[in-house]
Amino acid sequence: MTAERAARAARTALAVQRFVDTDLDRLLDDRAATDPMPAMLALFQRTAAGVPAYAAFRPGQRDPTVDHGPPLG
Repeated sequence: MTAERAARAARTALAVQRFVDTDLDRLLDDRAATDPMPAMLALFQRTAAGVPAYAAFRPGQRDPTVDHGPPLG
């Protein structure tokens, strides 16, 4: 096993252990006590910046006066 794979395996094991050790009731109570909008906005911004398919929705990337046809899918 390479050093990189060993480091990744160690990070994965740590993440799994943190998941198992997390008290779900406490986590949900903490989340319920805070405003969800900042986290939702941050998630949206990370997604819009990191997903290539969303590039068309960035300001200035698409001409709203042009009919681009029906959505695919």
